[in-house]
Amino acid sequence: MKRYKFSYSPPVLALIIAGIVVALSSAALNVVKAINSAVNSYDIVTLLSVFIVCAVYLVLAVSMLTSSYYIIDDKYFTLQWGLLKNQLEISAITSLKLDSANKKLTVFYNEDNFFVIRSSSIPFADLVQDLIKVNKNISFDFTEEVKKDDDK
Repeated sequence: MKRYKFSYSPPVLALIIAGIVVALSSAALNVVKAINSAVNSYDIVTLLSVFIVCAVYLVLAVSMLTSSYYIIDDKYFTLQWGLLKNQLEISAITSLKLDSANKKLTVFYNEDNFFVIRSSSIPFADLVQDLIKVNKNISFDFTEEVKKDDDK
């Protein structure tokens, strides 16, 4: 099993961290509210709901920050975002196209579907070699064209 850890782009990282700050401050404000006022049954349900949502977000966000990988094993190409996981059978992959200038890899599978991996931290050459080792029928192409802003 081969793992390729990926890092989030600065805007996505900022959003995740901002979400953590909002979740923690929301939980803290609700604790202060519960301590400073008389709590009725409606407030208890509201407070519990807020704490549950905050806890779920915190678990997902922290796990995404600490364990986000592309994993290649003998059968699957897996994208793991913390606790969330997507798997694609490597035998379903038909071709790969590496755009090294724009730091992205396009993975074509099941004839007409595709997804794009864009990262500056993943060694795409190694990832491509590991996928081709598992499925020798994968075709590979690459380009080094730098797209201009008006072509995007």
